[in-house]
Amino acid sequence: MSGSSHIQPITDLNSLQFEIDRLYDKKEEIEQTLSQNLVYLQKDYPHMIRRTIFKKAGYNETSPVLQTILLLPKVQELLSKLSEKLSAKIGAFLLRWFDKLTQ
Repeated sequence: MSGSSHIQPITDLNSLQFEIDRLYDKKEEIEQTLSQNLVYLQKDYPHMIRRTIFKKAGYNETSPVLQTILLLPKVQELLSKLSEKLSAKIGAFLLRWFDKLTQ
């Protein structure tokens, strides 16, 4: 975050307004960061899931057999549907969590 984390003591209405403005700016910055991260996650989620699953299973994603299997239309369709559902659930969770943080 770009702002200083040092909080000035609130001694009058001007310093209170300054602190409110500072916190509002910080909130806006956090909202923007979360929004960008959510967009990135939704865009790249299928690839991240696929790599995670195959790494944990001990498969090398670059193996010819695995590449052949992953290129099968039915497998791609299933992985796409799975990643879309997971992405939607994670997105909904993050939005609910974000709403709670901003209340």
